[in-house]
Amino acid sequence: MTGRSPETVLRPLVTSAALETTAESTLRDYIRVLLRRKWLIIVAVLVAVGVSVALSLVSTKIYAASSQILAESQGTVFTQDGAIVSDPTGVATQVEVIRSRPVAIEVSKRLGERGQLVSAVRVGAVGTTRVITITAESSDREVARDAATTYAKVYVEQRRTAAVDALQETGRVLLQRAQQAKAQLDDLDAKIAAAKGGDPGLKTQRDAVAAQYTLYQSRYDQSGVDAPLTRGGVQLLQDAALPGGPVRPKPVRNGILALGLGLFVGAGAAFLFEFLDDTVKTSEDVERHSKGANILGVIPAVADWRNRDMARLVTVEDPTAPISEAYRSLRTSLQFIGLRQPLRTLLVTSPMAAEGKTTTLANIAVTLARSGRRVICVDCDLRRPRLHSFFGLSSTTGFTSVLLGDQPLSASLQSVSVSGGGSLRVLASGPLPPNPAELLGTSRVAELLAAVSADADIVLIDAPPLLPITDAVVLSSRVDGVLLVATAQVTSRRHLARAVELLGQAGAETIGIALNGVSSDGEYGYAYNYSYKERGAEGGRRDTEPVSVSDDF
Repeated sequence: MTGRSPETVLRPLVTSAALETTAESTLRDYIRVLLRRKWLIIVAVLVAVGVSVALSLVSTKIYAASSQILAESQGTVFTQDGAIVSDPTGVATQVEVIRSRPVAIEVSKRLGERGQLVSAVRVGAVGTTRVITITAESSDREVARDAATTYAKVYVEQRRTAAVDALQETGRVLLQRAQQAKAQLDDLDAKIAAAKGGDPGLKTQRDAVAAQYTLYQSRYDQSGVDAPLTRGGVQLLQDAALPGGPVRPKPVRNGILALGLGLFVGAGAAFLFEFLDDTVKTSEDVERHSKGANILGVIPAVADWRNRDMARLVTVEDPTAPISEAYRSLRTSLQFIGLRQPLRTLLVTSPMAAEGKTTTLANIAVTLARSGRRVICVDCDLRRPRLHSFFGLSSTTGFTSVLLGDQPLSASLQSVSVSGGGSLRVLASGPLPPNPAELLGTSRVAELLAAVSADADIVLIDAPPLLPITDAVVLSSRVDGVLLVATAQVTSRRHLARAVELLGQAGAETIGIALNGVSSDGEYGYAYNYSYKERGAEGGRRDTEPVSVSDDF
């Protein structure tokens, strides 16, 4: 027996595990899509059910009544293999006759004006039996009953009349032939009498004619007996009963069907919108479209933050919230990176505007300062500066004031009071220049950033978004690392990929990506709550001390 290597033995197991993991991941992705688009599905269901119920309430009630007749066997036929079967065309033919115009005209005459209330008539055999059901529908339950019964009676009467007429016609033919045979018999009797019985041939001929006469006469007599008794091959089995309730509309049934349709349409629309939506939604999306960049933090969305233009420092407003724990987790990731490589200056930017870069920087600054670090925040977004508003500071003097020599650095730094042993200072933007990109590219900026970092453990630099302008790309070569901020369901996949590509072309050290705005009740909500409770249970420091602005600049 030939031995197999461990790799050969393990390969099927690895492949099977990979397939199971892929299937589970795909199922999770589908569930996440449905959860993200749950309001679309709910709206589709509500619309479908609402329309169904509304139509059911305003629609005219339709009642149905059914009568039944029995079609007698039409004989047998032989198949190609010699088997004897019932004639399948007998019942089908009668069904078509019941549906014919002559029957409908006669029923309409008998019903009179009430016949106009009949909306539909259905005729069909019950399975493979010879029982035919006639169902009439009407907005009036009595009309439905009478129409179904009248259809059955009219057809039975027409079949009987046709059968009687056929028997009577047969009787006339038999009588005519009997009379002809009688005349021929009388003629033969006269010939036999004239021959005085001497012609045996005449006697033989007379016997044959006499037998025909007797047969015709007996059949004629029988047709007279059968005519009053014939049923025409059909009989009425059951009159239609008065219907109890309408057959339509049925609000409950229609509502259930509409519910299923709404779920199907809603789910289909959810996946369609998901396919057309180019934004990132999960950390897996970010990894796929950022060439495998590290995800340093996943920040849940703030449900009550309606006005995004309003600056909010959530780590100060609610230090015990899951989002505050998420920022502390992001801070921890940055501290671990600082153990592996120098990280004295960190540029924070995003692919496009309104993706949460300034919010992320301000909250990281608070958590770093509370952990005992000396932190300086520099607002280099010289087009739409907002960093000062998060701390309630002034931006009349700041970064540009120091660059132009109008103010010394020490006088331009504004202090924010924090507890925990660290310090937090902010260098606001200052007066906005007409040419920010050219200003940021000067050597004076590098000298200023070096001076700022000499007096801090870490410098956080707020830069403009990458793609619309080149300011952030210019600054990225002057810092130790770049933190790229994206927002779930806002940041475009192609914008994220292009931003990573630009930073790579500029030779910037992109340390990772922070993903903002992830639904807290989705894939990460439980992890945040659990992590915070664990920290509290272990007695660890929660960084919940207040932050306030100091007047000592």
